[in-house]
Amino acid sequence: MRTVASHGDFANRRLKLNNNEILADRHLREECGIECEAYDPEFLRHVDIYIADRPPPQYYCPISPLTGIYQYKRICLLTHPRQVETNWRENTKDNISRILEEVTW
Repeated sequence: MRTVASHGDFANRRLKLNNNEILADRHLREECGIECEAYDPEFLRHVDIYIADRPPPQYYCPISPLTGIYQYKRICLLTHPRQVETNWRENTKDNISRILEEVTW
């Protein structure tokens, strides 16, 4: 793996740290073989539009990817498995696990 996408955690919010703070260390990136982080300005400057999925009823922001492919040449599309298919059992387990982690923190 040579690319990563930082995701926040309850600990980031508690410590008031940006979710990609650790990746600001270029030496650490080199040691880990990380070439790119999804929010790197060097990467995003090559993208015409950044589209992210959202829960219903919005689905995408700022526009639908289907609309975007007719208007933009280079699209960065962020998607999450939770948004694509609702698996209430797994989502509930994940949510309970997150709550327990935060409570025990």
